[in-house]
Amino acid sequence: MLDTFLRLIKWVLIIAVAAVLLFVFIHVVFPVIAVLIIAGVIYYLYKRNRLARQKARYTPEGRKKVN
Repeated sequence: MLDTFLRLIKWVLIIAVAAVLLFVFIHVVFPVIAVLIIAGVIYYLYKRNRLARQKARYTPEGRKKVN
């Protein structure tokens, strides 16, 4: 009787821990990954635009454009 009860408690704890881990994964890990992806895309676009503007200021010979 006690053996069956302990086995039942073990499975309940396993399912509870799995549910908590799934909850944390969905509500913490996914949003963090999404924010990092969005920040990376914004940084990439900013960097690309800044480099394009910087390259447009100079001639191919390396002299600064006047106008």
